[in-house]
Amino acid sequence: MQSKPLTSVALLFMLLLLGQALTGHLNQIPGEERNTELDFSSIVMFSNNTTDSDGDGIYDTVDACPNGNSSWTSTIYTDHDSDGCQDSNEDLDDDNDGIVDAYDSCPVGSLGWTSTNSTDYDSDGCRDSGEDSDDDNDGVADGYDLCPKGELGWISSNSTDADGDGCRDSTEDSDGGGGGGNQTSPCGSNVNYTSVYAYAP
Repeated sequence: MQSKPLTSVALLFMLLLLGQALTGHLNQIPGEERNTELDFSSIVMFSNNTTDSDGDGIYDTVDACPNGNSSWTSTIYTDHDSDGCQDSNEDLDDDNDGIVDAYDSCPVGSLGWTSTNSTDYDSDGCRDSGEDSDDDNDGVADGYDLCPKGELGWISSNSTDADGDGCRDSTEDSDGGGGGGNQTSPCGSNVNYTSVYAYAP
C-alpha cells in the first residue's frame, strides 16, 4: 500500500494533538500521575469526503467503522445495511432494526424501520408487516390466530389453547377453549369462528 502525503489539515491536526499532549505534561501537578499516551486508533484523518481508510468501499464520512476490517468490500451480502461494518464480525445489528443479531430472528431483515411495540410486537427483530407470520410468538400463525397480538410468553398447546385459536384459554379466550360458535373475540370484535388446530394433537 502506497502511503499518501500528509495534507496541511492533517499536519495541523497532528501538531495540535502533540501540543495538547505536551501542554498536559507540562501542566502536570507534582505527585499526580497523568496518562500522556495518545490513542490514535479512533482518529480518522481526511482532507475531503472521498477518503476510505479501511478500503471497504464506504467513505469515512458515512462509515460506522471507518478504521474497521480491511481486505473486504461492502456489498449487500457482506454489509446488509451498508454502514461500513462487516456483518460477519463487526456489525452487531446487521439490519439496523434495534435488535442485536444474537436475539434477532431476522438478522438480515427489512431495512428502514426500528423495532417498537407497534412494529415488532414480540420484539423478535422481524417486522410484523411483511416478515413475521406469528406476531405474538404463540405458535399459531397470524392468519389462523384470533389473538394475533395476544399475550406474550406462552405457546399454544392442548393444555394452554384447547381449540387452537391462538388465544390463551386461561386469560384471553372468552369461550374457555371450547371452540366454535358465535363468540366475542378477546381481541375486541364479534367473530364467527370454528376451531383451528395449528399443532399436532
